Amino acid sequence: MLWNSTVSTEGACFAVADIANMLFETPLDRYKYMRMPIDLIPQEVINHYDLLPKVKNGYVYMEIIRSIYGLPQAGVLANKLLKGRLSKHGYYEVPHTPGLF
Repeated sequence: MLWNSTVSTEGACFAVADIANMLFETPLDRYKYMRMPIDLIPQEVINHYDLLPKVKNGYVYMEIIRSIYGLPQAGVLANKLLKGRLSKHGYYEVPHTPGLF
C-alpha cells in the first residue's frame, strides 16, 4: 500500500530507514549498574583498562549510562528519542500504525 500510494500520488516522495540498531547508545533516563565476573573479561581488556585494582570479590562493577543489548527499556527509550528527533522536522507517527511516520 505504501508503494501504491507513492506511485499513485503525483510529486510524492518515499524513504525507508532501518533503525534496528538505534536502540544501542541511547541515553538512559536513569543509570543502571551491573557486575561482571572478572573471569569473563579477556586479559587484553583487563590490561588496557587496568581493571585488576577495581575487582571486588571476583567481580568488576560498572555503570551503564547508555542503552545496551538486553535492557528492557532500550526499545522504548530509542522510540522516544526517534519521535523527538523526527517531530522537529515535521514528522509524526501515524496513530493506527505504530512505527510509521
